[in-house]
Amino acid sequence: MALSMLQKMVLDILREPPTRLINFCIASSVAINPTSFNRVHGEIANGRIDVISAGITQSGKLIREDAWFSRDERRIYINEKLAQSAQFGFNTSALILHECVHVYTFLTNPSLSLGDDEATAFLTQCLYGLMKNPNYRQGVDSINDPKTRQIFSAAINIIDTWGLLSRTTLSLSKQAVASLYLALSNHDQYRDVYVPMAA
Repeated sequence: MALSMLQKMVLDILREPPTRLINFCIASSVAINPTSFNRVHGEIANGRIDVISAGITQSGKLIREDAWFSRDERRIYINEKLAQSAQFGFNTSALILHECVHVYTFLTNPSLSLGDDEATAFLTQCLYGLMKNPNYRQGVDSINDPKTRQIFSAAINIIDTWGLLSRTTLSLSKQAVASLYLALSNHDQYRDVYVPMAA
């Protein structure tokens, strides 16, 4: 099967050195590590998960996000404007990796709660961003929407507190990431997130 340029670009992100260094889990919900990304890589490479650029999904949903994974269609959508670039910037790559986490949880644990799924994806996105560019923090500080900024700030604070950038592997309790669940629940898009009690 011939792969599109867009598919190849996503596959490259899954094999990048920073991606291969990510290794953590929240409680026993889902582990994100090189094996996880190998699984997603295989699904995309073999055509079982599609990657396309579009402004609207097959079912007619307008894509407001820069990237989005549709479970029903087994497809990662990448905004048309971003997809036209010859290469992704590190922010776009981090976002695409976030969506690849959703692919992995869909494949391995489809009943995973929204909070566990999004917390895992945002931690992965921020880990990748920080590994790729130390100025990633400044980018987060400049996010216009305060509720979105709160999510990213909570994820980065957890990464710093638990030393995720220097650990080879770490299992985090839900209480350890309670601030991220809280930030997610304050955002309109994730208001149904259950917030565990902080330790």
